[in-house]
Amino acid sequence: MSAAVPESDEVKVKGLGAFVPIPVEDDAYYKKWSGLLLIGPFVVAILSLIIIFTGQNLIVQLASSNETCGYPLDSIVQVVIVCCYFFLLTYFWIFFGDTITINIDKPRVILTPFKSFTTIVLLYLVIGIITFIVFCVGAFLLQSAAFCVTTAPTLYSYSSFIVAIFFITFIIVVSYLITTYFADTIKSQITDKLKGPTIAEVEQRLFKTKFGELDPDKKGKIPRDKLSTLLTNLGIYVPDKELSDLAKTLDPNDSNTIDFDTMAAWFKKLNENPDEDGGEDKGIFFLSLILYTNYNCFFSLDD
Repeated sequence: MSAAVPESDEVKVKGLGAFVPIPVEDDAYYKKWSGLLLIGPFVVAILSLIIIFTGQNLIVQLASSNETCGYPLDSIVQVVIVCCYFFLLTYFWIFFGDTITINIDKPRVILTPFKSFTTIVLLYLVIGIITFIVFCVGAFLLQSAAFCVTTAPTLYSYSSFIVAIFFITFIIVVSYLITTYFADTIKSQITDKLKGPTIAEVEQRLFKTKFGELDPDKKGKIPRDKLSTLLTNLGIYVPDKELSDLAKTLDPNDSNTIDFDTMAAWFKKLNENPDEDGGEDKGIFFLSLILYTNYNCFFSLDD
């Protein structure tokens, strides 16, 4: 099999007659899932081969032995062997699948190579669901047939072995799929939890808290005459002669109220523009915001 990614948007997997093109939707999709779909099931294929050989030998031995069990554990083993055959057929068809036709009146195609990763995923999903149900039934029967450990020890031990192997493999595979599929989301959430709040987030929390204190009814607006109190609570000094002009700017419709969005936009713009003396005063103001949010205190440049 050729593992290299060709220049065209397809992955070529060697079939019996020729290379079979498997279209790839995009490079990111290929890099993330092709290895898992093509190489990942190799270990499961080895386990399936082991179960097939050992399981068939067990069935033959049970036919000539005196072991008896009142529960159909041997049937569970046989169904598991069938599931393993089905999985191996699917897995090997990825690499060696070819077009198969039969001649009935005219040539009819009954099997073709896989031509998309979607088909492979769906087949794996169907096999996985069926196998999961079979092993759940097997686990239930093992619990109910505990006395078979003495009447049919070989069958009971083997059934316990394959059930344990399946659920261990199932947990590993599902854990890997979850971490692979949600890797970016998990990484982003962990990063967000570990890093502290940004200055903008501190400002937003401070403003929302102080505005809410003057808006107990949660109407999203405060009386115009409360503007001075809000500015003081935010640690912003505005001279009295400029306060009326600011009130008109924030209340252009003369409604005698100042809404949250308008005031928040003004506060954000104020913090985005450092004063003319440079960035030092701005940094002091940001630190003051943090201190005020957590400890309800301020310090000034004079301090």
